[in-house]
Amino acid sequence: MPAAKRPPVEETASFLQSLLASHGPNYLEKLFGSKARDSLSPLGGVEKVAILLSGKISHWPFDPYNEKPIK
Repeated sequence: MPAAKRPPVEETASFLQSLLASHGPNYLEKLFGSKARDSLSPLGGVEKVAILLSGKISHWPFDPYNEKPIK
């Protein structure tokens, strides 16, 4: 059985934006903790999170929890 494909970044970003628009900018904090406050700003924003969730990058240059370069 082939591995499931992840949705495109645009679809993931749209889904996250829809959740935030419907439930407020801190809705995802309930699921992911304080780093998800203010529309995912501490994690780099919706677009960066969507890219990470969609698996569209082979190397993530920043630690998503504190935005410092990974050594």
